[in-house]
Amino acid sequence: MKNRKTFLMALLSILYFCIIVQGLNTFSNEQDDKDNKNIVPLLSASNSVAIEWNRTWGGSEREYGSGVAVDSLNNVYLAGITTRGPAGSYDMVLVKYNSSGVQQWNRTWGGSKEDSGRRVTVDSSDNVYLAGNTYSFGAGSLDMVLVKFDSSGVQQWNRTWGGSEWDVGNGVAVDSSDSVYLAGFTYSFGAGYEDLVLVKFGVEKREKEQAISGYDLLLFTCVIGVITAISLHKKYSK
Repeated sequence: MKNRKTFLMALLSILYFCIIVQGLNTFSNEQDDKDNKNIVPLLSASNSVAIEWNRTWGGSEREYGSGVAVDSLNNVYLAGITTRGPAGSYDMVLVKYNSSGVQQWNRTWGGSKEDSGRRVTVDSSDNVYLAGNTYSFGAGSLDMVLVKFDSSGVQQWNRTWGGSEWDVGNGVAVDSSDSVYLAGFTYSFGAGYEDLVLVKFGVEKREKEQAISGYDLLLFTCVIGVITAISLHKKYSK
């Protein structure tokens, strides 16, 4: 009798445990379903994204893409790192494609040491800013670097920022006035061991070109001619 009672108690305990677990499982599944009602599969048949083209750029060694930007004409700029640059083991690289994926040009930048391109952006005139890091130039072991190209790939200038320690550039942006902001972190400056840093580069001040119009040149020539004629007349009238 005692064994039978023990058996029934054990059976009831097992049934009770199964009911509780099943209830928790049902609640969990229902909760998951409710939480995921608005999730749309990324590659669902009804919401597929067509790949129009893809391009690779590189050689027999390593190349890394790390940034992309689009200008006002839908040209695409790819920023990254190449190990086959002419200057050093690792160089910054910038590749321009048109909207159809046809390469327009590519540029590398760097020195004898490692230099890496991280991000790229464009301004209102479609000038291109390549941001990254350089061991080859600057004040310290690793400095932030910003290189400006025009839309034809001609370098306009380059700037480095940093101190005696590591200073790393990871982001770049342009505002409505075409001022450029370089973001990253610094070991050289700040209150702590490693601090955020934001560097602003202002709009370049261009000197106004002094040009002489055709009318002004003609007037100037006429005045000189009249003065010369008067001088000659006085000379030979004596």
